[in-house]
Amino acid sequence: MTMLSIVIPAYNEEKGIEEIMRRVLEVRPALAEVGVNEMELLVVNDGSRDRSAEVAKEVAGDDPHVRIISHPKNRGYGAACNRGARETVRPYLLFLNSDAYLRPGAVDALAAALEASSGAAAAAPRLSNPDGSLQPSIQRLPSPWRIFCESSGLAFLSGGRPPFAGHSATREDHGRPR
Repeated sequence: MTMLSIVIPAYNEEKGIEEIMRRVLEVRPALAEVGVNEMELLVVNDGSRDRSAEVAKEVAGDDPHVRIISHPKNRGYGAACNRGARETVRPYLLFLNSDAYLRPGAVDALAAALEASSGAAAAAPRLSNPDGSLQPSIQRLPSPWRIFCESSGLAFLSGGRPPFAGHSATREDHGRPR
């Protein structure tokens, strides 16, 4: 049995939290089809000053698979993600921004990719803008050499090819698995 936790960090997301929570909850049947038999949704309200927590609690209702965790004050995106990760023991963890739009099949495709490859430690989607165009998102870990190559223009002049590739990876093929 495969289990998945979806963590949504939220800070002053009163207007969007309901929509993303409902979209997440709608994917449960499709997840079961690819072997994810149990899904948990955790919303980490990171000290919001609006009604984010109240709206999230209304959407959660008495669903035992939805939890709302609240920080008394804003501790930042990373702290909210870390708190969500600490609160679960499920083997699969998906961090989802509260302003994300889930396309049909996106979460189950990520889960299926992880299930299909025993050596995979992470899976990430191809990000798209609202108009469907590519949202560049691939990043290499920065190093002094990569920063130098990018800031000096060597990465651009070399077409992003090694050994002069920068850390932004803007010329990488976002459509292929790595």
